Amino acid sequence: MSGVVDYDALETTSTGTRLARATAIIIGTIARLAALLGLIEVKASQQASRSELLAARLSTAIAERLSTSSFLFTFGNIAAQEALAIGIGGTTRVLDALQAGDTSGVAEALGSADAAASERLAAIAAQMSAVPGAGGPLDAHTAQVLAVDLASIEAMATDQRRLVDDSALWNTRSSRAVLGLTLLALAGVLIGLAAVFGEGRPGRIALIMAGSATGLAALAGAAALI
Repeated sequence: MSGVVDYDALETTSTGTRLARATAIIIGTIARLAALLGLIEVKASQQASRSELLAARLSTAIAERLSTSSFLFTFGNIAAQEALAIGIGGTTRVLDALQAGDTSGVAEALGSADAAASERLAAIAAQMSAVPGAGGPLDAHTAQVLAVDLASIEAMATDQRRLVDDSALWNTRSSRAVLGLTLLALAGVLIGLAAVFGEGRPGRIALIMAGSATGLAALAGAAALI
């Protein structure tokens, strides 16, 4: 009859049907998880980018120190070898003169001059290949690059490897968060299907699948925090 209110029906449906209540719970859970996973993904992406940037900077710094110090080391070695060669040549000249019975003293004088020149050149080579101290003609960065030693290179390499590992970890967390967001998107689609299908069996199946996808998204979020 028109105009008659079915109070029993109103009382039964005042709190919503079971499907509607389950749908509301899942939708609320999806909203909270989406916000949490979004925060996790943003933070993980930022941390991964930061670690990658620092690792790249360390790689560049290591290459810079190795190449620059190798040039200085090579120059010092070559200059020292050339100075030593002059001294050896002078000594050889004196020995040859003595074996030949030369008593003029010319060879000995030349040998002494070569020895003195060798020592002088060796001293100049050592000065030229030495890294200037603080307040020298080089800027602080260049002096630091040239003064590198094996221990500092090893320490930088260790830090670089740690940053690479950190970057991989944060990228994994970011991927897990993205997986969770993808599952939440799927759950949203299934919620829409459940609403379209209504109270029937297809609607219940769609709702169960939406709940399962939401649960998997929660697991992905938990894995992203590990």
